[in-house]
Amino acid sequence: MVNLPPPNNDSNVLEGDQAPAAPDVFAPQWIGEHDPDNNNGWIKWDVPLGGEGDEPMVDLEFEEERGPSTAAVEGPSAPLLAPGLPMPHTVIEDLSTRLGNLEYRHGVLMRKMEEVSDAKVANNIAIGEIHPRVATVEEQVQVMESQAVQVVSGLKEIKTRIQQVDNRVDTYSSGQMVVPGHDVIVRLSQRVQTLQMALHGTELQNQ
Repeated sequence: MVNLPPPNNDSNVLEGDQAPAAPDVFAPQWIGEHDPDNNNGWIKWDVPLGGEGDEPMVDLEFEEERGPSTAAVEGPSAPLLAPGLPMPHTVIEDLSTRLGNLEYRHGVLMRKMEEVSDAKVANNIAIGEIHPRVATVEEQVQVMESQAVQVVSGLKEIKTRIQQVDNRVDTYSSGQMVVPGHDVIVRLSQRVQTLQMALHGTELQNQ
């Protein structure tokens, strides 16, 4: 075996059996004196400085300036579908059913409100019509009472005159009382007929 001179005439390079085995394609590369900060001549290229291989890099200065996040989480608590993904057909059907139920209930409520409003209007109209009718009936009752008083007064007057006629008949002879008694009876009959017509007219007005 021939001893070759060390590369670059460097006496620190190990020779012979002391030299490491030839590196394969997957072994750490030998960089020797080209890296002055590498004390043992080896470096793991697949491990970044300051952390593990799968740990994301963090800008420490930026994190220190910004500080911890205090923003409140917004939005519904239920999970949402990712944007761009198709919405399931069952979700669409459920929303359509709920919307239809709400529209139906809204329609029923509106109809009930219209019925209540119509009932109130009808009651107001009825009450407004009743008051004048009651006032009219009260006036008619007062008129009837006044006419009844007049009829009673007239009947009393007729009764009194009849008694007077009877007294005269008893006092005088029948021949002398024919004319005066007949005249009184005729006038009383006319008076009674007038009162009867007035009372009948009042009854017709109140029907």
